[in-house]
This record gives sequence, C-alpha cells and structure tokens, in this order.
Amino acid sequence: NAALSIGVILPKSQESLRDAIDLAVMEMNSIGEGNIEIFYERAECSTSDLEKAVSELKKKNANAIYGILCKGLFNLAADLAEKENIIIVMPDLNESGSSSSNASLANIGLLKMRLYDKPHQNTYWFRLAMDKFYNRTADAYDAVSYDAANIIALMLQNKNIKDYNGVIGIANLEERGNVYLVVLE
Repeated sequence: NAALSIGVILPKSQESLRDAIDLAVMEMNSIGEGNIEIFYERAECSTSDLEKAVSELKKKNANAIYGILCKGLFNLAADLAEKENIIIVMPDLNESGSSSSNASLANIGLLKMRLYDKPHQNTYWFRLAMDKFYNRTADAYDAVSYDAANIIALMLQNKNIKDYNGVIGIANLEERGNVYLVVLE
C-alpha cells in the first residue's frame, strides 16, 4: 500500500494545529484508510516563506498541502498549486470562525462545511480525543484542520466528497482545480 503524503504549512502562531492533524492521520492509519505520512513546514505571511515551504514539501513528495495562510497569499498559493501540480487546501475563516468572501478567487474550488445545528457524535469524539491525547480543548481551527486532513486523504484516494460527516459539519466539495478554500456555512 503506497504512502500518501500530506504536507502542512503553518505559521508559528498556529503550531498547536499539529495536534488535530496528527490525530486525524493517526486515526486514518489505525483503521486502514491508507498509509499516510505527514510533513510540516513553517511559513509566516510572506511570499518567500510560502514558496520555500511548498518547495520543501514537494521535495518530500507531498501529494497535497493543507495550509493556514494569510489571505494575501491565496493567489500565490493558487499559482504554486498550478505550477507544481499539487492540491492545496486552505481555510478561509475570519477571526469569528466564519467564512469571508473573496471574489477574486472565483476559479478556486470550495470545500463547503455546513455546520451542525447541535454537536454531533463526531464532535464529541473529537473533543474527547483532543482532551485525552493533548490535554487541551479543541477550537474551530482544530476541527477544520482535522476534517481537512481527512478530506485531503479521501481526495488523494480519488473518493467522492459528498455529504462527508466531519467533526464540525457536513462537507461537500465543489471541484474547480488544484486549490480549495474551506468555507463554513
């Protein structure tokens, strides 16, 4: 079973998201969803950081990248995804945790997360696991990152992403290319 490699780009301020991503990968590997490897790179809000991080992840044979990026880098990420022929998934969340509009990115696919009206069984499990494994309370970015890691693995296995029950909501993918914004509805 060939390994799937997911690269993750995080700024220093979001290093704690590694916990949620590692949890997702640990779970997928333990239940036989594939042999998934994870590689991390740091990038702050600069073009040179992003270019270097993508280059390093490509050298490590990452099949896809999940990145917490500044909005000002979204277009560069789209260009790099096309140039490097790699999937890049990044959340488009403002500080309140909701989606923000970005009309200039009309050619970018969307990973729409319809939030649960009330906590779901997956949400409870995720919160418990984060507390027990990492001794901390999960936040919205943790949940989005956990779901994104799972969905990227499914994408790399060419599985359809329709009505996927995540920890934060139900996900549907609108394909448009190699770059996807995670948006909350």
